[in-house]
Amino acid sequence: MISMQAGERIECILRKPPMAPPWPPRTDPCAYVLRAAAPARRLARARGPGILARHPFGPTTPAEPRMSVIERIPEFASNHPLLVIALVVTLAMIAFTEYQRLTRVATSVTPSRATRLANNEDAVFIDARPQKDFDGGHLPGARSVPAGEVDSHFKQLEKLSEYPVILYDERGFEAERVAKALHQNGFTRLYQIEGGFPAWRKADLPVESGSAVKANKGKSKGQSKKG
Repeated sequence: MISMQAGERIECILRKPPMAPPWPPRTDPCAYVLRAAAPARRLARARGPGILARHPFGPTTPAEPRMSVIERIPEFASNHPLLVIALVVTLAMIAFTEYQRLTRVATSVTPSRATRLANNEDAVFIDARPQKDFDGGHLPGARSVPAGEVDSHFKQLEKLSEYPVILYDERGFEAERVAKALHQNGFTRLYQIEGGFPAWRKADLPVESGSAVKANKGKSKGQSKKG
């Protein structure tokens, strides 16, 4: 086949090819193109001009420029605003959770693991919830240290720095605040119950209330007097 440029091939296609032999001589640069175009021309004449328009040898229309993925983002956002908002909120929650995990100073433990630490290593429970939540129910022997009142409890907590400290709350935010404050003041053995107080209740572990704590204190005083 004779080598041809794109422009020369187009000129050959525009020439009217013979419908039947004799074909152009092989020395003609357009011979190969005209031979190949002849069947398409016959088919187009038999079925109408639409076939020729769709055939590779027929006239073509310029293709529309394809948009990149980045260029389609504004159009997608305008057509699906609720979906975009949900996606942004989900990504923000994932990023916040990952940030908390990376900056956490307390080791996460399950309620059963926290129980073993309390029994075997004399770990201390610290309730980081507000006082009213503590009075409504807390872990046995827990100390109430609300997240917003950590500074006022440091003198009482200094003597506990050599023991494991297990913190808990409802959602993890208050316990993490207290854990960071204790870590800055020399506490190194810090733990946080995974799932907080709801996970402790779900595990069906013992819970004390504010009134029960007062009753136990009164009972212990009575026993000491009796002894």
